[in-house]
Amino acid sequence: VAFGSSRRIFTTEERKRRNKLRRSTFLKNSVNKGQKLTLDLVEFKRPGDGIQPNHLESLLGKNFAKGLHAGKKLKFTDLEEN
Repeated sequence: VAFGSSRRIFTTEERKRRNKLRRSTFLKNSVNKGQKLTLDLVEFKRPGDGIQPNHLESLLGKNFAKGLHAGKKLKFTDLEEN
């Protein structure tokens, strides 16, 4: 007989630690407004509080809404809706 819930509930500290260990999408190079997002423009680093790598495929080919510098952590708002 098992006790407890089958659903895992994370504490606030566990959530913070988990985000630090995940990865986000960062720019390798500077980009201009209107330039298309391609895989060769990005790299994945910690912390994981930005766009996670598993979301990238659906964003490839979208245009940048503004010029951005190398090393910037990407946000969904940095890309135009196509």
